[in-house]
Amino acid sequence: MRVLVVGGSGAIGSRLRTEGLDNLLTAAREGGVPGFIAQSFAPFRYAHTPGLVKDENDPLLADPPASARQMFAAMAYLDETVLAAGGIALRYGGFYGDEDAMVRAVRKRQFPLVGDGGGIMPFIHLHDAAAATVLALDAEGPALYNVTDDEAAPMRDWLPGLAAAVGAKPPHHVPAWLAGLLMGGMLPVMTQARGASNEKARKELGWTPRYPSWREGFPASFTR
Repeated sequence: MRVLVVGGSGAIGSRLRTEGLDNLLTAAREGGVPGFIAQSFAPFRYAHTPGLVKDENDPLLADPPASARQMFAAMAYLDETVLAAGGIALRYGGFYGDEDAMVRAVRKRQFPLVGDGGGIMPFIHLHDAAAATVLALDAEGPALYNVTDDEAAPMRDWLPGLAAAVGAKPPHHVPAWLAGLLMGGMLPVMTQARGASNEKARKELGWTPRYPSWREGFPASFTR
């Protein structure tokens, strides 16, 4: 038997990744549970160093903006605590495959292309994320895996692709200077974000994503 920890967004998600994690680890030890898997996150977290796609050994962003500091700290705490406990942390890519808030915003042309659209986003279809998680149930820890598709891509590529898949008009463009006024310190995180390599998960978990790229996954998920 293994315990699976699922996070969330905002302050509640940060508490789940810290206080909730500690409580579950304590219960797992007391109950003699031999394994522990936790939901972590890959997008936006890797340092803006040379190379656009990062693996699990690459450094994370050392000084995230104030608006993201609590969330980034909570995810770092989760990664470190789970590994120290001999568990497995899965750094998922950006989930897609259902009608979530991002898809609804793209349909309404409320999700603009920011600056030159150079920020990299690693995605993962929900079915592929689930498949990797099932395989991780039989894996030995401690271990950290990026669970992403094969093609981390810049916003200027994937956002128009998503708009086309959902039947929306091309996204509006917001110049970087204007986006900076609206987003503050989050702008560099989005425009300089790095991707995440899934090579380790493929090799060690024996996992192959059904949708190796969002280029196939978006149309399969949203085109009617």
